[in-house]
Amino acid sequence: MIYLNDLMKTDVFDNIGCIVFDCDGVLIDSIEANTVYYNLVKEYFDLPPMDEAETKYVHSATMADAVRHILPEKLWDRAFEYQQSFDYSRVMPHIKRMEGVFELIWWLRAAGCLLAINTSRKDTMDMVLDFIDLEDTFFPVITVNEVRKPKPHPEGMYQILSKLNVRPEETVFIGDSLVDQQAARNAGTRFWSYGNESLDADLFIDDYWTLKRVLMRTYEGPVMGY
Repeated sequence: MIYLNDLMKTDVFDNIGCIVFDCDGVLIDSIEANTVYYNLVKEYFDLPPMDEAETKYVHSATMADAVRHILPEKLWDRAFEYQQSFDYSRVMPHIKRMEGVFELIWWLRAAGCLLAINTSRKDTMDMVLDFIDLEDTFFPVITVNEVRKPKPHPEGMYQILSKLNVRPEETVFIGDSLVDQQAARNAGTRFWSYGNESLDADLFIDDYWTLKRVLMRTYEGPVMGY
């Protein structure tokens, strides 16, 4: 794995036409929001707050899998009903856009790079993108509603490749979890890890400002994309 830095060789950035972003932990810091939300779910059933292991699990799981993990089976159906009526604007104030990602994305757009999202979120992506001022920035936005098999299955990545008519070798998936890594590898795309050094990634990123600087140096001549 290559660690991002200003003095690195830039071969890893060659031939990029599309960058796919995960949402939670990559575009946004949502640990606090997820913790608040799932603790509200548990509170609704008079259960104690999540422990450390549960908090870690729900951060990268689908909503359905998270509910099944933190609640006893007899409560699952009622929990899914509760989710349908929950006002998600209650947790939006706990979401924070990752430092430097806004500026990186707007430079990528200007450079001609195609931008997409592949996330385990279900019904809240439009609300999230609006809250962080990145609405109408990504296409397609693949949530669990758009796939039969969510990550780590590559279906979401395959949809992106097909809709944008890009090849896997021209595509990068930026994620922060094992399911992101597996989705990228299963689809044959490159994988960059944001903030998680334990993953098997082609590049480790801990700072979007540095990524923007290195990309600007790499593509100071021809623009990215098509």
